Amino acid sequence: MKRIIIDTDPGVDDALAILAALNHPEVELLGVVSEPGNVPSDVGARNVIRLFDAVGAPRHLYSRVYRGAVKPLVRSLQTAEWVHGSDGLGDAGFPPPSSEPRTGGVRFLIEVLESSSRGEVSILCLGPLTNIALAVASEPDIAGKVKEVVSMGGWFGLTDFSSGNVTPVSEFNIYNDPEAAKIVYEAFSGKLKAVGLDVTTHPDVALTTREWELLRSSSSRTAQVAARVIEKTLKLFGGRMSPHDPLALLALLKPDLFTFRRYPVVVSLCEGVTRGQTVLERREWLASLGNVPEAHPYVPHPVIEVAADVKAREALSYMLSLLTQR
Repeated sequence: MKRIIIDTDPGVDDALAILAALNHPEVELLGVVSEPGNVPSDVGARNVIRLFDAVGAPRHLYSRVYRGAVKPLVRSLQTAEWVHGSDGLGDAGFPPPSSEPRTGGVRFLIEVLESSSRGEVSILCLGPLTNIALAVASEPDIAGKVKEVVSMGGWFGLTDFSSGNVTPVSEFNIYNDPEAAKIVYEAFSGKLKAVGLDVTTHPDVALTTREWELLRSSSSRTAQVAARVIEKTLKLFGGRMSPHDPLALLALLKPDLFTFRRYPVVVSLCEGVTRGQTVLERREWLASLGNVPEAHPYVPHPVIEVAADVKAREALSYMLSLLTQR
C-alpha cells in the first residue's frame, strides 16, 4: 500500500491524476492540498471536492481536502485558465461542491508527516511547490520523514521533442514559484523525482480524440468524468494534449516505466526568459579538479532524479486502465 499526499492545482491534467489515484487499489490517499497555480488555491480545493462528488468518492476522503497557500513565496500568481477553463475543470459544468474544503493545508502537511514513521509517506506534487517549501521552512525535520517526493515540473533539455511551456526553457510549475522549487530541491536532495516536459510531452503518450472517445463511451463513471474534463483542452490544442500530471502519478506507482538519471540541478531565480529554468550541472570533471578558476565556478547543487525517458505506449495504456476501472 502506498500512502500518498497529493499537492495539486487542479487543473485539467491534475484532475486526471486525482481520478486515476482514486481508482488505484494500492493507494491510500492521506490528503489533498491545493496549490496556487493553474487556478487560485481556493478554486483548486473546491475542484477536488467537485471531482469527488462526480465519481462518488468515499466520504472519509472529503475531510482530507485542504486549501493551501494563497500565492507564491515571492512573486505574483500567474494562473492558466486559458488552458484549463474558467473553473479549472475544462468548463465541463460540474455543480458546486457538496462541502467546503478545510483551511490550513500547510499545517496539515506538517502534522501528517510529523505523526508518520520515517519512509512511510510519499508526496505527489502536481503544481508549484509553494506548500511543500512553506512546510519544510517551518519544520525542516519533516523532510527526513518523507519516503519520496515526485514532482511534475521542469524542463531539463533531455529530449529533442520538448521545450519549456512558459518561456522556451521554463515549465509552468517551476516558473510560477522558482524560490519554492529551490527550497524543495535542496530539502529533498537525493529523494526527489522530477517528471518534466522532457517525458510528459512524448508524442506517443499524448491523449487524442481517440482516447477521448474511449473514455466518453466507457461504462466507467470515472472515465466519463475524465472525458468531460479534457474535452475543451483537447479542442484548444487541436485534438491532442499532454497528460503531464498523470505521468507524475505513474512515476510514483510504476517507476519502471521511466528512465531516471541523477543530476545536480539549479533553479534559476532570474527574471526574464530564464526565470524558473531547471539547469542540469553536468560538469563533473570540474569537481574532480579541486581548485578551479573563478571564471569556471563549480558549486554543489541538490541532486535529483530526472525522468529522461518513458515507455510511452505502456504508460498511456496503464493510465487509461486506471481511468476506466470504475
